[in-house]
Amino acid sequence: MKRFLVQIGALALLYLLWTSTALAHGEILPREFGLTEGDIIRAASVNDPDVYIVNPLGYKRLVLNPTIFSFYGHFRWLAIKSIQVGVRDAFPTSTLVRNCENNDSKVYAVEVTEEDKALLHWVNLPAEDAVAQDDDFFKKVFCINAKEFAWYAQSTSYGSIASIPSYERSKLPPPGVNDTSIPLNVPSGFKISVFASSLGPVRFMAVSPDGLLFASMPASVGLYGVGAKTDGKIFVLPDSNNDGKADEARAVLTGLTLPHGLAFFNNYLYVAQETTVVRYPYIGNGVLGARETIISGLPGGSGHASRTIGFSPAGKMYVSLGSSCNACEETNSYRAAILEYNPDGTGGRVFANGLRNSVGFVFNPSSGEIWATDNGRDHLDDDLPPDEINIVRDGGNYGWPYCYGKNIHDTDFDKNIYIAIYPPLPCSDKEPSLLNLQAHSAALGLRFITSPQFPASYQGNVLVAYHGSIDRTEPVGYKVALLRVEGNSILGEEDFISGWLRADGTKLGRPVDLIFGNDNALYISDDKANIIYRVSNINL
Repeated sequence: MKRFLVQIGALALLYLLWTSTALAHGEILPREFGLTEGDIIRAASVNDPDVYIVNPLGYKRLVLNPTIFSFYGHFRWLAIKSIQVGVRDAFPTSTLVRNCENNDSKVYAVEVTEEDKALLHWVNLPAEDAVAQDDDFFKKVFCINAKEFAWYAQSTSYGSIASIPSYERSKLPPPGVNDTSIPLNVPSGFKISVFASSLGPVRFMAVSPDGLLFASMPASVGLYGVGAKTDGKIFVLPDSNNDGKADEARAVLTGLTLPHGLAFFNNYLYVAQETTVVRYPYIGNGVLGARETIISGLPGGSGHASRTIGFSPAGKMYVSLGSSCNACEETNSYRAAILEYNPDGTGGRVFANGLRNSVGFVFNPSSGEIWATDNGRDHLDDDLPPDEINIVRDGGNYGWPYCYGKNIHDTDFDKNIYIAIYPPLPCSDKEPSLLNLQAHSAALGLRFITSPQFPASYQGNVLVAYHGSIDRTEPVGYKVALLRVEGNSILGEEDFISGWLRADGTKLGRPVDLIFGNDNALYISDDKANIIYRVSNINL
């Protein structure tokens, strides 16, 4: 009885210490990462589904996988917080629990025997012996209810703390390194630096067959600036000594009219201008052959002037054209659409329409399908309509100008009255967005992560450049975001690199396009700071 009272007393006394500001073993504190007692956390990766609960000192208890997690009815999926893998793993793992409903003074340790199975071992030690062996032993203990306690199988006791299974936990990755003059926030384990500067307002990029980075500058005044639009350039940016900085920015093409999208295919460099698509034989080392105009007569003159180009795994060429207006009914079917061609410019047709301004599109490396950004219209509301991520399929109509997002009718544009008894309703035959983004973020370039410079938890996810708002009371965007992808679903969004937008509303840069270079580093173009950034893994 005396020993039992000593145990209870030690438990009570030591639980009062849970709010201590320091840990006995110098572990990190959860509040440094916005976490509090009882928070449910998971890694920011669909490849790591295990779920944990945090106690006040940062210890986490394994709750196995989502199948087992669903057994616990007192937790909700909506309560899960997603954090960096390294941060989560830096919390010490505790599997010490007690039954808080049955007056059981014993402390139990969870031993995971298989992915979905676990045993409870009684830690057969007096309280004073446990504290002598580990001075924060009781601070690691979680209180679980009787139903949960009864679910675990029971097994033999442990005679010492050293015999309790411990889980491998890694150190926090090194903090992100910002080697630019702009106060950017960089994720742990990565470094951002200036690859090339003073370029003018550079937009889209491509990597040549021999590994050189090319970039377009539509005009010295910018894509939508006031002034001449016939001084566009294409730069090649070699890095012959592999020091992460361009040796030079050599203009290989000059005097172009709004060159924007770039692509290499079958040893040609393709350049999409406002009204034409041209190609040049690629000789190598940044040298181009004679120009060949393969598409002419694309609509231009008003509205969105960017033309983006890309090639599917099957070898078809795609060109995106934005709308001629903010919100209107187009008279030219090639506007607000993605077009499909053969590589020589023949066979042109509308592949998909109803896309107000899909500046960025890429091909999903798993499915080959087109994933595209789309910018919603202005002058409606601070938070409407959303920008979008769409999976663009052959023959699809994605709603603009009548509909937006998840097939929401834009009644402000379309004043007609539709009555349910006379189907179809205006949005019933349209394609809904895959993901709604914050309105006016101006999502432009996007890229699936396949680079080995990115840890496994990043692979298969998508990075998106948010160019930033111009039609919103409080500015938004001006960052690169990470979208967590599973199959054809996007599970969540978080900042990857931010800081171009300051708290006082100052804009220091506007990300445009994203591409992985021949060195597997990530390159980001910025048409406000006139920079191309390089993002690399610190450990590589």
